[in-house]
Amino acid sequence: MKVRDDILAILSNCHIEGNMVFLPPGQLDRKTYVDVNKCLENIGGKWNRKVKGHIFEVDPTDDFENLLLTGETEDMKKKFQFFPTPQPVAKMMCQIAELETAKVVLEPSCGRGDLMDVIWKYKRPMIGVELNPAMTVHLQQKLYRDCIQ
Repeated sequence: MKVRDDILAILSNCHIEGNMVFLPPGQLDRKTYVDVNKCLENIGGKWNRKVKGHIFEVDPTDDFENLLLTGETEDMKKKFQFFPTPQPVAKMMCQIAELETAKVVLEPSCGRGDLMDVIWKYKRPMIGVELNPAMTVHLQQKLYRDCIQ
């Protein structure tokens, strides 16, 4: 999605502190805020009223700079079809799959590793694949990081 110049101007005046992006001072009209918020959500930010900023799971600097340089953004969750697996569902899936008898377990879309966390407990050889580079930050912190491709 091409970002309008007025929205890029607002974004260029934001500042980053750690994993947070703060909007420039002043009140934005509703439509402008919605457009700015959409850009920040697309790169992984979530508005937090308490801190009055957008919080990211990892340092947003690279994605933020890319947004400003290209003037384009897309919804990464939609692009990569990210749907986290709740722990109770992951446990039930693994029980149904009878992983105790599996030679190798393939998780073709690891995301943050929610399902892989449960599979790991079965101590079976496993291979995880994830295409979204933003998710690799989560996966590199896992004990099974060498199983991810």
